Amino acid sequence: MAPQLDGLIDDLSDSLTGAIPDYLGLIVTVLIDGFPVVISTLAEEDSADAGGSLLLTLLPGIAAATGTVVFYSGGTGAFADLADSARWIFNLDRRPAQDTFPSAA
Repeated sequence: MAPQLDGLIDDLSDSLTGAIPDYLGLIVTVLIDGFPVVISTLAEEDSADAGGSLLLTLLPGIAAATGTVVFYSGGTGAFADLADSARWIFNLDRRPAQDTFPSAA
């Protein structure tokens, strides 16, 4: 990863580790011109322990890029507050998908 992106992902992961019980990592998938670009901080050995997740859709940007970010935790319901905040911040009609996204394993 580029140094700036690497630092941003590390900072986000550090913040989530302190705020979310049993935080395991995240997977960002961006489609750029139909090609998926994936960035993951979820360690392979932790993926089987993922019991909770939060799926957020990334808003389309320039160059027809769109995608998702999925946060993973060892316990279900760990992202309830973050889901409520995302609904309010992004003015969503409903809470983002939580604990229903396919396992990372």
